Amino acid sequence: MRKLLLDTSVILHYMRGDSTFQKIEEEHKLLTDPSCIILISAISVGEIEGFFLRRGYGAKQTERWRKLLEKSITLSIDGKDDKLMKAFAEIQAYSQNNHPSLNPGKSKTIGQNDLWIAATAYAVGATLLTKDSDFEHFSEVFFKVIKID
Repeated sequence: MRKLLLDTSVILHYMRGDSTFQKIEEEHKLLTDPSCIILISAISVGEIEGFFLRRGYGAKQTERWRKLLEKSITLSIDGKDDKLMKAFAEIQAYSQNNHPSLNPGKSKTIGQNDLWIAATAYAVGATLLTKDSDFEHFSEVFFKVIKID
């Protein structure tokens, strides 16, 4: 089974039904490969709901979003999830170049939402599918990152 955590940037292309998402689907078979487990962070769900609120998405986008949620597993951010909390601490320390055991030189400013998405990928052992280069410094250190161009 392949576990793919979709970053908000990829979800937005799915919602638009544009050529970028068609390319993603052709290459990664998110919706057609039964061995693919689609994961979405609760952080991304909140970000998408914000897009709906600000941009007034229509019926097509709403239907695509509903279908994607039906085919995916939404992962919550729970303060009682010790594995996730430790993953967040490691990801944050690494991003700030303060990790006690990993090589320095990878310091990068990254938003809190993206830190939580990264920590979620790390905690569940998923590959992160994104269009955002902010995650690249985590690739192969904590989890695999597939950056869509």
